[in-house]
Amino acid sequence: MMPFISDTVSNDEPFFTGQIVSILFKHDFSPFPIHFIYPLYTTLIYNTGRGESMRIGLVRHFRVNHEKPSFYMTSKQFKDWVRHYDESEIFHMDKKVAEIDWDICFSSDLPRAVHTAEKIASCSIVENPLLREIPLAPFIKTKRKLPLAIWNLAGRLAWLFSHPSQPESRKDTIKRANEFIASLAKEEQKNILVVSHGFFLYVLAKELEKHGYAGPRKRRFENGELYIYEKEHSP
Repeated sequence: MMPFISDTVSNDEPFFTGQIVSILFKHDFSPFPIHFIYPLYTTLIYNTGRGESMRIGLVRHFRVNHEKPSFYMTSKQFKDWVRHYDESEIFHMDKKVAEIDWDICFSSDLPRAVHTAEKIASCSIVENPLLREIPLAPFIKTKRKLPLAIWNLAGRLAWLFSHPSQPESRKDTIKRANEFIASLAKEEQKNILVVSHGFFLYVLAKELEKHGYAGPRKRRFENGELYIYEKEHSP
């Protein structure tokens, strides 16, 4: 289970990263053609109110105002770059979520997600560390300089195989996603907006599907776009 691209990289990581990962792990992917009228479908259909259904809207934060380095980096320089990325502001994007009356918004507590939530949500916002991006660290400590794309790709592959170089294992990420889903079951609200990060949203969407939610199967979550997942309550 591997997303098409990492969050820290999106605007952030070259296209070939996703291609390589797709080739290596294509058995985990289920291609899903997103119809060009999906946003209209979201507005017209999902806003009609379907009784006891639970509706979750996933949004990836707006693009980050942080330049890619034009030089190769040592492991320490890469670690510093990731830290600066986490602290950076966002670009304002003219994005609107579907005309749904969201009851509550849960946001990652990282600045780029919180600031995005403040731009798009008119309901109350609750910061939740369970929605943080999957942390990314150098896969090896070295003074040898490598391109940003290599650091990102190697780091995400290391996460996939739960290599000790990464702060969080794949198993722990999945557990974190399920902890968040379990917390939603305690909510009285039925229309929940979630603002998080590209790499984590891929994992979260996969786990939502396992819990009976229906929605688009995405390899990559675009910045500022809304993706609806819905679960009908059994009678």
